[in-house]
Amino acid sequence: MLTIVALFGVMVLAMRSLRRMDELERKMHTEAMAFAFLGSILLVTTCGFLRMADLLTPPVLWLPPAMVGCWVISLVVAIERYR
Repeated sequence: MLTIVALFGVMVLAMRSLRRMDELERKMHTEAMAFAFLGSILLVTTCGFLRMADLLTPPVLWLPPAMVGCWVISLVVAIERYR
């Protein structure tokens, strides 16, 4: 239960910080979040197919670091693009 409350707090803080950004920062972070979301869907789908074929069974705990990694990579790309 405590984990759910903590994650809800992180969500509220993320939305507050997004509202305080200017248009360019908001665009960069929104693109980065979209890329992280779509990248994680691709990873989960790929791992699901690999699990169905009994080739690989990765633990679920790899997903949050993978999402953050996708977000950081796409944010760095966006910062370089708009520089």
